[in-house]
Amino acid sequence: MSLRQTARRTTLVLACTLYLAAPFAQAQPDSQGGQRHGPPPEAFDACADQLEGAVCQFTGRRGKSVEGTCFTPPGRDGELVCAPEGGPSHQRGQPS
Repeated sequence: MSLRQTARRTTLVLACTLYLAAPFAQAQPDSQGGQRHGPPPEAFDACADQLEGAVCQFTGRRGKSVEGTCFTPPGRDGELVCAPEGGPSHQRGQPS
């Protein structure tokens, strides 16, 4: 096989590989990139006029009603958020 034929075959294989791999390189898992970004705005709104420990309720990301307790998450400088009952954030806010 000549050098020219080898170069053509290599180019063809590379082009086919890139063509088949392109859709995978552009795929996005979801609108948030598959990462959690903290509580939704509705969770903060539910505790806007409440005190720490107050019972709260909001409609979650999937349209489901969420009940919980207002607490201040770390690094929020006193801003309250509605933590779902039994959720990890709610458990952190409760003394053991």
